[in-house]
Amino acid sequence: MKLATRRFLFWLSIGFFVVLAPLVIGYAIGYRFDFSEGGLVRTGALFVEAEPKRVEIIIDGKPTKRTGTIITNSTFVRDLAPGRHRVRLEKESYQPWEKELEIRPAVVTEVRGARLWPAGRAPENVAVLGQIDPGTLRPSPDGRALVWASTSGRVRTWLKKDLPDGQVGILDFATLFGLNSRSAATFASAATVDWSADSQYLVVRRGADWWRLSLDIRRVERLPRLNGPGLVLTPDTALTIDELGILNAFSLPNQNIEAIATAAINPIPTPADRLIALDRDHVLLLDHTGTLRWFNPKSQLFEGLATRVRDSVFSPDRTKILWRTATELWVRSLTPEGQSELVTRLSSPLAQALWADRQSAHILFSTGDAVKAIELDARSGRNSADLISVNAPTVFLGSGGESLLIITAGSLKRLSLR
Repeated sequence: MKLATRRFLFWLSIGFFVVLAPLVIGYAIGYRFDFSEGGLVRTGALFVEAEPKRVEIIIDGKPTKRTGTIITNSTFVRDLAPGRHRVRLEKESYQPWEKELEIRPAVVTEVRGARLWPAGRAPENVAVLGQIDPGTLRPSPDGRALVWASTSGRVRTWLKKDLPDGQVGILDFATLFGLNSRSAATFASAATVDWSADSQYLVVRRGADWWRLSLDIRRVERLPRLNGPGLVLTPDTALTIDELGILNAFSLPNQNIEAIATAAINPIPTPADRLIALDRDHVLLLDHTGTLRWFNPKSQLFEGLATRVRDSVFSPDRTKILWRTATELWVRSLTPEGQSELVTRLSSPLAQALWADRQSAHILFSTGDAVKAIELDARSGRNSADLISVNAPTVFLGSGGESLLIITAGSLKRLSLR
């Protein structure tokens, strides 16, 4: 090959490199030619995490990718042009999820905790519970058991059932407390039964007297006599508010009482008020007027949150508080900058509200005969879903959150959420 030819090829190679290298580098870092803009633009990306697995991602009407594999339920969609995009998630036999999201240059827009809820599923019958006295039904916090009272004639009986298929057991107060049949019947009529915060014990109350009852309903331990508005058992502590309005922690191992609030609640709570707690750092007080207060562990004082509240609960990840009024759902983050946020307002009364997952990203609620789900992600509107319609349902999550348990007309039903 002649020298002139070799020089020509060398300089031609250099020319190609000078021209192509920037294009290759630009492509690698996300630049694309936008014909509508007539120039190069830097693209963005979308990260999608969704339940269940293998959800199809449709962007601006075009199927793009599926989430996850056997191991993960997330995926990346790269090289998206900046601007607003309609993102839709679909899977057969599930209700779709859809939002309009802003894609920014060199930025990953995230969709975390998106959930597609079942469509068209009928619940299966699990058990017949029989007559349930109003206001006595208590599912355990971990969704593994139920306790309730049933009255036949003038005799009230307290019952417990392990879920989903356990036998119904009777809380035999006569044997537990050494009572005759008449005294045991009187005791059962006056007592209330609830769960400890960790689901490891039943808590029996009669007036100012309290007992801790083992799950096998064989062992009972008397707790200190307390006159406060409520008692919540955590693994090693009993939380209560005393007659002076001070929040106290009673240590079960060493029987010591410690004041954990620096000032009394005003007005002083009454036995009609309700204490709601997970542990000594996560405590709520809902009084009989509907005023909800939160115990701030930093200031060691109760702070007002809301009025006209019907019920409230901490999120499973202990970062948020959910409460309902007659027709509204509210959430507040426990971060220092947390603000109360209206999730939804309905035209019909709310009967229940509870967290739908351990990520605290969705809420289940019932109104009338309908059970619904709604997400907290408010970008371009919140996705909601109708799950089931049954007569006057009482609902709660089964163990692991994979099923919705429904009690209606004395029957226990189960709806798979996976």
